[in-house]
Amino acid sequence: MIHPTDSLSAYVAGTLAEGAAEPVRAHLDVCATCRDDALVWSRLAEGVQSAAAQVAPPTPALFDRIRRRIKPPIPRYAESLGAAPLRRAAGILAHQWRLVTWQVWAVSAVALVAGALLAAFVPAEQSRGVLGSVVPLAAAFLVAASCGTGPADEILRATLTSRRAVLLGRLTVVMATVTAGGVLTTLGLAALDGTGSGSAASGVPELLLAWLGPLVPLCALSFALSVLWRPAVGFGFAMGLWVLRNVTGIGLADRWVSAVTDHMWAPGAAVFAGAVTIVAVTVFVAPRRIPGSV
Repeated sequence: MIHPTDSLSAYVAGTLAEGAAEPVRAHLDVCATCRDDALVWSRLAEGVQSAAAQVAPPTPALFDRIRRRIKPPIPRYAESLGAAPLRRAAGILAHQWRLVTWQVWAVSAVALVAGALLAAFVPAEQSRGVLGSVVPLAAAFLVAASCGTGPADEILRATLTSRRAVLLGRLTVVMATVTAGGVLTTLGLAALDGTGSGSAASGVPELLLAWLGPLVPLCALSFALSVLWRPAVGFGFAMGLWVLRNVTGIGLADRWVSAVTDHMWAPGAAVFAGAVTIVAVTVFVAPRRIPGSV
């Protein structure tokens, strides 16, 4: 049973189209949990309306006085929304850091550090396999935990920034961060191997390809399922593929399973094109799935 959690607020507010509202109405007839959630939204709306009715609407002069008294002062945005696109894009990217909780960053960092330490102390021929397992899995977790629907999603829908821009910005920040972490890990292992103090596989290109190849399709699938369904589903699917990969490595899976995981862990142009297509379709569909977004 798929619960219409993301549609309840719009349903209670009466802003859902009839075609979208009817399935929610039918679901509420059989799901006590969602009925309780809808009741909470209804009470919240009544409370907000009651409180708003007792407050006189603010005047533009009031906002000007508040803006002048805030330190540091907040500049007035006088340009049209279509102006300075590069500056707006940079602002969207910068603010995505705040919308990903520090716990998510911490878990991903610990996974990368643990993988780097393990790769540094295993035999040289096994270090690529360690990075090829740890870095894509950490990236898939980071994507799932940060790109799904979160507490700030309701506020984001009320802004003029489209959900597509937010999703692309979040995915860009997450992928750039985990890629930078992977590159630093790779360079560290290669330098350690060059000094003779460790057993990392020689050659930076080989180490990079070991984790960069599977990272792209695994993160694309995690992103799509997290955005269109739930983060737990996105990471669970990525974890399932990761387990299958490791099972095939010791000969415990069927040949067709091994063929699928081999293609994902050593992808070619078709797999990369498929990953890009999955991300593009997800970004296109996501605003249509969540009512009220643009």
